[in-house]
Amino acid sequence: MSEQTIRPAKEEIDFPVVELLTGRGFITGKSGSGKSNTTGVILEQLLEQNFPFLIVDTEGEYYGLKEEYEILHVGADESCDVRIGKEHTGKIIDLALEKNLPIVLDVSGYLSDDDAKDIVGSVVKGLFDKEKKMKKPFLLVIEECHEYIPEQMKLDDCGQAIIKVAKRGRKRGLGVLGISQRPADVKKDFITQANYKIWHNLDWDTDLNVVRRVIGKDSVDTVKELETGEVLIDADFLDGLQKVSFKERETFHAGQTPDLSDFETPDLKSVSSDLVDELQQITKEKEEEKDRISELEEELEKKNKEIENLEERINDLKDHNSFAERFVSAIEHEVGDEEREEITQEIENAKRTSLNQEVLEKLDQILEKISSPEQRAVEQEQRETEKKEENMAEQNILDNEEFVEELSRIASSSNASKKALISTASYLENNKGTQKEIANFSGYSDTTAVSKAVKSLRDAGLIEKVGNRNRKGVYALADDAITEIDSRVKSRERAKKLQDRV
Repeated sequence: MSEQTIRPAKEEIDFPVVELLTGRGFITGKSGSGKSNTTGVILEQLLEQNFPFLIVDTEGEYYGLKEEYEILHVGADESCDVRIGKEHTGKIIDLALEKNLPIVLDVSGYLSDDDAKDIVGSVVKGLFDKEKKMKKPFLLVIEECHEYIPEQMKLDDCGQAIIKVAKRGRKRGLGVLGISQRPADVKKDFITQANYKIWHNLDWDTDLNVVRRVIGKDSVDTVKELETGEVLIDADFLDGLQKVSFKERETFHAGQTPDLSDFETPDLKSVSSDLVDELQQITKEKEEEKDRISELEEELEKKNKEIENLEERINDLKDHNSFAERFVSAIEHEVGDEEREEITQEIENAKRTSLNQEVLEKLDQILEKISSPEQRAVEQEQRETEKKEENMAEQNILDNEEFVEELSRIASSSNASKKALISTASYLENNKGTQKEIANFSGYSDTTAVSKAVKSLRDAGLIEKVGNRNRKGVYALADDAITEIDSRVKSRERAKKLQDRV
């Protein structure tokens, strides 16, 4: 095999196959300079001699090789022969090294760069490990290699694996060819230690500085003036630098810049369905595994919910049993005030938990039975008072006869007019305001009458000052005005009953 060569250039220059398959190479050039065509020609000629390879295709440019050759096209895109994930890595490596199957690993369809790098890193590590035993000449090609082995950034696991292959892969028969349009962004150790370097046209100063550093300043002008398809080759297997032109690819170039001419994808060769079936079976098993995991997670969540409900039910039953024992004792025997208060508090706490309506009703019945007659009377009076206040709050305050009657008493015992008292109370029922605002509402030209009414109502405790506005006092109806009126009415009623008795 060491005597086998290929001739990808138009000139009669031999490229040793063993150097290409096991060595370290680098192809560079600006966009449109022809580097993808150069790579394609090299791969076509390797395929003609039945030498396999695996190319990491970042732009979906190389599946066109299937026009003439049986190549497995894998990736995340629907156009691939098989859509793969990291779980397919082992089978892909077996197909490449054991079945001698060329593979295009198309990473252009992955939405996440991390997903793509995970798969590429896994494949590179797998090839390196398997080649330790097989030692089969095999070429790993990496497009846009600056994305995996960048110059300015710390290498991740994928980048470290590629550098490992570059340094130690040759002894195992594993070579690597990196391709990039920006040599300035590629790890310099990778470029300088490459066995063969193919330079297309470059015009950025930072990229030309790499040319100057690697092959000398005399080559800078040559690289700047290269035409599309022309290259400057620096290789261990050549005698000095050589300027040549590469042939055109025979298979269609999927990554070629579109023009106005019609483009039609030619018929593509397919690999053995048995090989594809093996990969698809892995996909099917992975999907079934995911479905089963989802089912188990749903079942687990359902069981956890049932356990949680049972635990709550058990706790409720324990609490109810404890309540029942104490409440039966409370009902059958006379209990003291201290114990009655303690039981009452426990029932109130229990009612704030998640209990059904039947339990709540029974607890209310127990509360009713253990409360003292005096306590029940107080609670009944309190409920009636609250209901009366709610009813009063829903009515207009001047609809309350007792309130109007109280205003009449205030008018008779002060120098405030009943009209001013009524209009002031009516305004403050729904508003806060100054004496001036109350006077405007009541139709008074000045605040004299309103001032007397405000003073009398404040003295009676029915309104209160709540603040200032523009240095003027702001008044509002007292929150407990209705309660205060009701209290006075009751006091007068009790006084009258006492007077009648006397």
